[in-house]
Amino acid sequence: MDKGTIDLTRKALFGLVQLVIMLGVLLFVPAWSVDFWEAWIFLFIFSITVLAITLYFLKNDPKLIEGRLKAGPSAEKERRQKIIQMFATLFLSY
Repeated sequence: MDKGTIDLTRKALFGLVQLVIMLGVLLFVPAWSVDFWEAWIFLFIFSITVLAITLYFLKNDPKLIEGRLKAGPSAEKERRQKIIQMFATLFLSY
């Protein structure tokens, strides 16, 4: 593996961990409890599925992962998409 591939893998997996943590927060904070077995099942299935998809594309189409990591208003070409990404970034950032 070259350095670029290792960096891409590291960034993708770090983003995945951030997503799972944020999803956990969004599931458990409103419930005011971690004693919520349905959320644990969902979080587990979601995490395994997204991990499998990420690993598949890291191996078979790393350009797709690279493009997905460059999200946000600056990555878009159309003005309308830049505005949508700006609001998505604003409301989905923590």
